[in-house]
Amino acid sequence: MYKLDHIDKKILEILQTNGKITNAKLAEMINLSPAPTLERVKKLEKAGLIKGYYAKIDERKLGYGIVAYMMVSVIRQEDRDEKSFYNRIKNLHEIVECHQITGPADYLIKLYLKDMEEFDMFVREKLTNMECVLQTQTMIVIKTYKENQPIILTDDSKTLDGVNSLKYD
Repeated sequence: MYKLDHIDKKILEILQTNGKITNAKLAEMINLSPAPTLERVKKLEKAGLIKGYYAKIDERKLGYGIVAYMMVSVIRQEDRDEKSFYNRIKNLHEIVECHQITGPADYLIKLYLKDMEEFDMFVREKLTNMECVLQTQTMIVIKTYKENQPIILTDDSKTLDGVNSLKYD
């Protein structure tokens, strides 16, 4: 486990909200010079605490009218069914996330689909016809109020003013 000091925590909080920030601006925000700031960021990346930098895409503007979460239960929770399920879904572009979970199902998947016709076709032709799938339950997103919020690591709530506030755009 990587030991974080308060500066590392501030860096992680800032990068979660603005992955495109310049090193100079980041250094200014944490009150360090640019060279040690860059060194700290590289150490955080090397330690695996920073997995990558991503652009948040507006899926609706790309024509994906349906965002859905689906709970999937498999017939048996055995290695062969897990491998079979994973091998079948890993190349399905509609699935943007898949998590093995506890509770009433075995997996929780997140889907982006163009419309209900594509949703119906996906469920019938790609998912429920898998021999390892026992049952599914779908929840369609109507409206999103909060997503991709940073993990707050510091005790200093003044560090990132406004980060925790909801946006209703």
